[in-house]
Amino acid sequence: MSKSNFSESSRVSNRRPTSAFKPFGFSCLSGPEVPFVQLHQHDELEIGCPHDGEITAVFGTRTVRIPPEHFVVFWGTQPHGPIAVSEGVSSSVIHIPTAWFLDWDLPTDFTQRLLHGEVMICPPRSGGISDGLLIKHWVNLMQRGDEQLRRVVLLEVEARLRQFAAEAPASPEKRAGSSEVMLLQGQAQQFGRIVALVAERCREPISASEIAEALGLHPKYLMGMFRRLSGITLLEYIAQQRVAYAQRLLATTNLKIIDVAMDSGFGSVCRFHAVFARLCGTTPRQYRARLRGNSAPSNA
Repeated sequence: MSKSNFSESSRVSNRRPTSAFKPFGFSCLSGPEVPFVQLHQHDELEIGCPHDGEITAVFGTRTVRIPPEHFVVFWGTQPHGPIAVSEGVSSSVIHIPTAWFLDWDLPTDFTQRLLHGEVMICPPRSGGISDGLLIKHWVNLMQRGDEQLRRVVLLEVEARLRQFAAEAPASPEKRAGSSEVMLLQGQAQQFGRIVALVAERCREPISASEIAEALGLHPKYLMGMFRRLSGITLLEYIAQQRVAYAQRLLATTNLKIIDVAMDSGFGSVCRFHAVFARLCGTTPRQYRARLRGNSAPSNA
């Protein structure tokens, strides 16, 4: 990571993006949380923490309750956003570019679990500064706009993740006291059923009408409700899910690009390249090369 790249990739904001798939770079967010903000995706590792209350958020097909002052760590390529928040709750978030995270060479099991979509919640530390205060400290340092302080934050984030990786259970199996909760009633429950069905079948040819029929909903109602809650169309969401799956294959396998395209549910390589470039701003080969630190794209 060069000094110039570090400076250009660092920024601070108190607003979430308005587009569904938007990169953050090395950055932080802070401010009040509200339910049902537009679901979004990005190509960074995200570390978030609610303050003064808990947040219930959608992560792909899962709904997770995040206790106050607890870190949640996940890869932002899966659509995510809060669906319920405690009154007066705020949050702090740090984004780490995926390539930087991979350069840390954390334990393989820990890294692969994140790259394959697991949402991990750090248990409270037994001593020292709490994680809630720690992430507020990071945000404060980032907001000063000093490059050396941003480097301090990056080092401290890496150190905290190393500690978490060392303490995290090796198995991703569900345990007693799981943070997963049921979706909210009414439309939120229907929304969860749609998301789950899309995750199950997005790699197949599927239409909004077929999804509506499978769930016993009218197609116009389904599409209108989904867009109102997520901020995007159902077809765009399906495309995002396919691209997110393709990103995981590009990051974790050596499959040829044509095989990645087919395995991700795209009917042709041309269609795959067009959608991937539109959502990610780069080609699949360039994306894989960047993650692996190569100056030239792979022929795979």
